Amino acid sequence: MNKFLSSTCLILLATTAQVSAQSMIDAELSFAYINAPDDSFDYQLQGGGSAEFSAGPISFQTDVLFYKYEGVNDWARSYGLHAFYEVAPGLDVGLAYADDDYDYGIAYLEAKYVSGSNAFEGYYGVVVDNEDDTYFGIEYTRSLGAIGSMTDVDVIVGYAVNYYEGSPSVTNPYVGTSIGLGSGFSVDARYASMDSGDYRYVTLGVTKTFGAGTTFGQRGFAGTFPGY
Repeated sequence: MNKFLSSTCLILLATTAQVSAQSMIDAELSFAYINAPDDSFDYQLQGGGSAEFSAGPISFQTDVLFYKYEGVNDWARSYGLHAFYEVAPGLDVGLAYADDDYDYGIAYLEAKYVSGSNAFEGYYGVVVDNEDDTYFGIEYTRSLGAIGSMTDVDVIVGYAVNYYEGSPSVTNPYVGTSIGLGSGFSVDARYASMDSGDYRYVTLGVTKTFGAGTTFGQRGFAGTFPGY
């Protein structure tokens, strides 16, 4: 499954690179630096992308994320696939599967609702072959529109948690912002206080959006708990 999933994601992203110049597809590419003052390493680097294909009310999204910690030469990888349906205008509901170098897969139910300048995204996942290991997350985004030379300013608030055998294993409340700079580029910032404040992570990054961008966020462990 790991080889099939990774090959599928890479093929779809390669296709995205070939056709994005023609604005035939929605996609995102991103790079981020994560500072970790309370952890055993000083920083984490992440780079990845997502591509989305739609056929009427049915859409498919693929994700790839590469990440490495300070002092580690090799990049770890995370892959994801989504299939979802537009139930009503602004409301998408679907399934997702994510797998990364922790060698386990997570199957998700997920939904996103967009109404005007407000967006809500939520998901619930279960580790394959271990129903006692589950994931839950919810995120709210408020668009403030254009401010001065900034084409769009978003404020983001979210919470993610990993439950293992009924108890929280990793908790992640966070706040962030995304500032549009034009031509599909945005600067992103995020502050997370994981595990009841024991670990703090500050993320600074840049994102390039093609078309309308993608619907859902990354679902692998590194995407759900960046820096941890």
